[in-house]
Amino acid sequence: DLDETLAKSGCRNYALWLICRDLAKLSCSNNKEIFLRIIKIWQKESNPRRKYDWDFHIKKLANELGVKKSYNYESVIKKNLSKARLFPDAIPILKYFKSKGYKICIITNGLRKYQLPIIRKLKLLKYVSKVYTPHDGIIKPNVRIFRDHFDHKPIDLYIDDQLYQGIYLGKKLKAKTFLIARNYKGNINNYLKKKIKSEL
Repeated sequence: DLDETLAKSGCRNYALWLICRDLAKLSCSNNKEIFLRIIKIWQKESNPRRKYDWDFHIKKLANELGVKKSYNYESVIKKNLSKARLFPDAIPILKYFKSKGYKICIITNGLRKYQLPIIRKLKLLKYVSKVYTPHDGIIKPNVRIFRDHFDHKPIDLYIDDQLYQGIYLGKKLKAKTFLIARNYKGNINNYLKKKIKSEL
């Protein structure tokens, strides 16, 4: 996984915040209120073809607000790539796996047009054999997001910060799974209960 596993893609949140700030200004609304509205639109979206298409959500919100201006989320991300950050352990771990002969793939529900500029900026492609993103409405945890490339091939490790989208997918692939829990505190059972509830 990429977001919150290898990297903190602050440029994506920042790009969304900039657009929401502009929408708030044009509709005489509160910045935070507009940001929360677009998050709710995303949360309620059940169509997997549109779930991670933030340009679609932005356009929908602009229409609801009566704002005629068009936005390009991808271009705003590209202008703010300096805000993307790798976690300090990401490169050492990738180097270790590569030195041991592992073929490393990134799998993300973020659309390719949003994620690839971040992956390039963070210089991850030299460690990665393939990047898998949603296609034809297929997202994690559907194993077909891999476009059937892994038929009859064992997956040694699956690493993700999400239980439902990630770890569940790893289990379906019959892989050993590792949950990245960077904000873990306290009792593991309580943490897992809260986490799965928030994800679902």
